[in-house]
Amino acid sequence: MAQWGEEFNKLTKNDYLEWKELKILDGVDNSYHEYYLVLLKVSTEFNNAGNSRLSLVCLFIAHISSMIYTENKNAPLDALLKRGDYHSFSLDDLTSENLDFLNEIVPETDNYLLKARFADILWIKEKKINMAWMAIEFYEKNPINSEIWEKDNDAIWNRAIAICKQLQTTKEASQHLMNIKDKFKTLFTEEDNSNCYALLCYTEILKKLPINDEDKETIKNKLNDCAEEQISNCDYINAHSCFDMMLGLFPKNIIYLNEIHKRIAETYCIEADNSDQPSLSGELYNLAINHYCCIPRQNRNQWDIDAIIDNLRTKMRDSNAESLSHMGTITFPSIDITNTIKKAEDEMTGKDKYTALWNLCNGPIHTYDDIRKVTLDNIKRYPVSVRGAIKKLEDNGRVVARRKGISLDDLDSKSAQESINQLIINHFSIMCSHDAVANIRPRLNCFNREHQITEKELYYLCYYSNAVPPGRAGLWAKGLLFGFNEDFITATHLLSPQIENMVRFELHNKGVKTTTLDKDGVESENGLSTLLKHEQVSKAIDEVLVFNFKALMTDPHGANLRNMVAHGLLEDKPDNSCDMTYFWWFCLRLVLVLNRFFVEWKVNQKKTTSQSETHSKATSKNES
Repeated sequence: MAQWGEEFNKLTKNDYLEWKELKILDGVDNSYHEYYLVLLKVSTEFNNAGNSRLSLVCLFIAHISSMIYTENKNAPLDALLKRGDYHSFSLDDLTSENLDFLNEIVPETDNYLLKARFADILWIKEKKINMAWMAIEFYEKNPINSEIWEKDNDAIWNRAIAICKQLQTTKEASQHLMNIKDKFKTLFTEEDNSNCYALLCYTEILKKLPINDEDKETIKNKLNDCAEEQISNCDYINAHSCFDMMLGLFPKNIIYLNEIHKRIAETYCIEADNSDQPSLSGELYNLAINHYCCIPRQNRNQWDIDAIIDNLRTKMRDSNAESLSHMGTITFPSIDITNTIKKAEDEMTGKDKYTALWNLCNGPIHTYDDIRKVTLDNIKRYPVSVRGAIKKLEDNGRVVARRKGISLDDLDSKSAQESINQLIINHFSIMCSHDAVANIRPRLNCFNREHQITEKELYYLCYYSNAVPPGRAGLWAKGLLFGFNEDFITATHLLSPQIENMVRFELHNKGVKTTTLDKDGVESENGLSTLLKHEQVSKAIDEVLVFNFKALMTDPHGANLRNMVAHGLLEDKPDNSCDMTYFWWFCLRLVLVLNRFFVEWKVNQKKTTSQSETHSKATSKNES
């Protein structure tokens, strides 16, 4: 695709020389980005003045300057902007005529940044070795000091090093690398310890050069001094940056790594102890624990690390618990569900018991694909709302779930997909709460006003249902009856283990092993979370049911009812009532729609009703 470059095909060397005489870039900061901005503006001015040739020269060099350095070996210079099918000027937009033009103007170019960029492009596109050496030579003319480092310095020097490494079999390339190393090592050594940013930038360059263990030791010691100075100034962010850089210097030196992880953890603890924000302190203690855990168990005794970790876990939970009291309440406009409730009540009022029982279970079953579509639409409409990371806290300060932030530019990555799935579970919980309040509770109230159902009736409904394994009808009936009496917490405690049993039963029928054998030969049943993750679960149970079971019972981003019941954590409080109501309703619906006699009765009832209506219409017609 060369439409960008075609408009410059007729540019000549004389056009460039005329542009050069104007010295437009004199006095402009030596930065490709500054060149791009200035030349775009001047191009427009030339065009408005009727000088299209000079306008095109400015525009061409502006586009050349706009490209950014990347570490992608196949595209080391890439477009500045990419959005969908659109991209700004890139190497692929250059035509053969454009490259001929660059070949002509390189010898005439005095500006070292432009000369290096022109030569670099010709090296990439035409593999002219003399252009590679020229690009390195003029990239190396770029002055460096800590005050102007922000202006393309990292990209310029990284590109020079990358070209040298492409040619590293040559003596000249090795010499260039050594020259660059000596220059940056001198800068690093002479830089003041307080200038953390410069030291980190120089270290990033040095790590890409052939440094030996002695060089690494020098870098480590200076970065450590810098980190300690930052800690004394309460600049913990820069201190951690220094420590993180140090971790990468000796990746195989366990003793060294243990000491750094310990110092990083201690720094997080200092920061947490000095913070007046409990939520932040909780996060910092968690980070400290993570770094202490990086120290192998056999090396922890010398610092009593395990005892420190236990103490930090207590501090983390206390901080998280305290942070709950600092949280504000976000109030949204009320949603009018009057019509939904009225519709639900109309479908229940005046119906016979079994019609009312069937209508009680009427309602949508949420599928993964449907909620994913809604979730993705919301992410695209309100991207800021999902950019931040989220953690879910229990009342005692225990962190039970975390979700990383989501970026629109990275929706296909593994991390983003995981966060999206967690967000889908959150949306499922919201939809279940709406169903419980607007649909299930009104229908149940109407049913209880007009009818009474006994445990014996529920037993036979369960006994003849394919959802209920043999010998479990009594427990299912008791659980469902508690729900009809609006005791949803007891219903949940009875029914959630039965769902696990049902899943295990169906997997057994497919020949799937549902146990784990330990080293002593003891065989233990796998829990529901493990069963639902089994690769063959979709062959035994419908995928819609699997998603609902996960979202309701085992996912920490959702209601997590099975785990809450199993660990005695489920409390009888309003926050849980909607989840438990929906779970009970879901179990009742499962029993009824998989009871062949009940379904046959419903079908026959519809036929009878239809025949009666047909007969009534025929009678009316005859009478007329």
